[in-house]
Amino acid sequence: MNFKNYLIRFDNNLSWGKLLSIIKNFNKNLIQKYRFIFIPNLQPKDFIEFWIYFMILLSALFTRFWDLGIRPMHHDESIHAISAWNLFTQGIYNHHPMVHGPFQIEATSLLFLIFGDSDFTARILYAFAGTILVMLPILLRPFIGRYGAIVASLLLLISPSLLYYSRFARNDILMCLWTLSLFTVVWRYIKFGKDKYLYLSTLFLVALFCTKENAYFTVFIMCSYIGYGFISVQWQSVSKSVSILGKHPHNVFFQWSYLLFNKLYFGVKNSVSRKSSITILVFALTLPLTSGFIGLLQDWIPFILISSTESTQITGLPVGGGVVIAFLTILILFSISFLLGWQWNKKKWVVCFLIFWVVWIALYTTGFSNWNGISSGLWQSVGYWIVQQDVGRGAQPMYYYFVIGLLYDFLPMLFSLVALIYYWGKQDTFAKFLLFWVVSSALIYTFASEKMPWLLVHMTLPMIMISGKFLGEQFNRLGIISSLLNGKLEFSKDRLKSFIVASVFIVLFLLTLRASLIANFLNSAIPVEMLVYTATTPDISDISNTVSVYQNDKTENFSAFQITVDETSGFAWPWVWYFRNNTNVSYTSLNNILDTEQFVDQNRIFLVHEQNRFDDESFWFVRKIKHRWWFPENETYRNITFGQLLKGSLDQKTRNRAFRYFLYRDMPADIGSENAYLYIPKNFIGVKDKIFKKLLFEN
Repeated sequence: MNFKNYLIRFDNNLSWGKLLSIIKNFNKNLIQKYRFIFIPNLQPKDFIEFWIYFMILLSALFTRFWDLGIRPMHHDESIHAISAWNLFTQGIYNHHPMVHGPFQIEATSLLFLIFGDSDFTARILYAFAGTILVMLPILLRPFIGRYGAIVASLLLLISPSLLYYSRFARNDILMCLWTLSLFTVVWRYIKFGKDKYLYLSTLFLVALFCTKENAYFTVFIMCSYIGYGFISVQWQSVSKSVSILGKHPHNVFFQWSYLLFNKLYFGVKNSVSRKSSITILVFALTLPLTSGFIGLLQDWIPFILISSTESTQITGLPVGGGVVIAFLTILILFSISFLLGWQWNKKKWVVCFLIFWVVWIALYTTGFSNWNGISSGLWQSVGYWIVQQDVGRGAQPMYYYFVIGLLYDFLPMLFSLVALIYYWGKQDTFAKFLLFWVVSSALIYTFASEKMPWLLVHMTLPMIMISGKFLGEQFNRLGIISSLLNGKLEFSKDRLKSFIVASVFIVLFLLTLRASLIANFLNSAIPVEMLVYTATTPDISDISNTVSVYQNDKTENFSAFQITVDETSGFAWPWVWYFRNNTNVSYTSLNNILDTEQFVDQNRIFLVHEQNRFDDESFWFVRKIKHRWWFPENETYRNITFGQLLKGSLDQKTRNRAFRYFLYRDMPADIGSENAYLYIPKNFIGVKDKIFKKLLFEN
């Protein structure tokens, strides 16, 4: 029966019950026919759940893709985008760990090939990943429950940080997608034992390592929890076997190491549990990629294993005798890796090994065209970021993520703390894993030297998952959601807790939604938001758009004028991206230029860093522009002591300022900026054009 037949059944006396019955029957046929597309194992009786997810999907698509190209390209975004554009137009891309793994560059290049290059298409990959991430809890229904999956999807949908970086050309949202996908298929393998989950685990694992180096954190977290039982049994057995009385420490160490290796080796060979199997697989596949960590020992040996930033050599790579040590280390770890996998399960290991390393080599060598990508991927990816730990980019205080988390993802922060108390002592393995993920992520990123707002998503994700599970269980146990859906909400003492939980959740949900919409659609390029951090100002995109208009105008020789961009303080970015199709642009450092009159040319304009401002401006039209601006960290939250925090919490004016910033983003200090000057010769050929003058000279 089609929809038209259902409409015929409508009459003037149609009751709500009859209407609901008609909708149920219609949805029963719809879901029965198409359920494999949307929700695995969805039954026709679950039609309300189907439509909830469908609306969540539409909302995710809208919030991730709406006005995606309107915000000016951030410095980092422009570097990623231009790398993809070079690959798209010239077939040139050499992996370098500064821009992390090759996946985002190669995938964005493919999107440029399909859709063309623009600010919008440069962000499509991340918006799509963010959309899929929102829907992933569907696959975790066996572990977090029906209601838990819905709540988790809703929280992923509205999270200010996850939404912002789903609309931002950085790979952290990709890492969130791969991480949750990996954890999902790993736990589905543990529960259902199907080999397809092993192969999918391998695929998501290699995707992690081809995207960003914090994949090591993800693997450490997963293997630490899931493999704990397998490793602890072998550890305890060895500890009981080794006697330390009367023995030299070196002998004890070597005896202990030998016995542990034997125990692990035969433990792998005789492993039968699914948890130990997945631990062995992940450990064996990723072991060769840990080779570069031996560089941590170079202060104790007379070789350079990872070159520093001050060195004349390539940062993160070995030099001289260090190359031999690096090669031997990689060879040994590859041998151990293959031996462990072979002992575990020959047939499955070969399939997983081929999936992992064929994909890894293909991506790091840019389709087998750049074989240097193997060395940069195996060694430099780790070495480069070990060196960068001394740099400590961001220079943020230890409490940075606590502050920024309270501003945006306060809902999952609160309920993850409640969940920690609630699940303490309970025999819920998956809940304990989620809590372990929450705590370990918070500790790892807090103590890592680099602290940036985009790294917040790696802590928000596990907090959302445990919050979803906790809230789903509460709503299910107390019957509040089912009562609302059935239209039979009744008050009783037994449901008092459910009303309290629901009330707190609804209030925080609405506040989070409000914060998310403001940060992502009202202030997305304005650093009154800590998420924005340092942003490219709209001045840049306005000027580039104007230049593009006149460069494409073939009348009056407008297309012939030249542009010189000052490279000082990284000011070439994001101009390199915006002027990518302009052959009349040059980039140079304009330090110590004394005679500026020599540059007066009717066909050349200059974009100059403020510290290199021309001394004699009589020959030029000048416009001051903000190149980039940032949140005033030093004037707000940095360097706050506990005493100052306590004093501020007791002061009414301080509390009012904090509240007004939290709710209305009323800034307690001025936004910081780094400026540039636009110089146009007074005899410039386009000066008399009114539109040209308006866009280039008026703020």
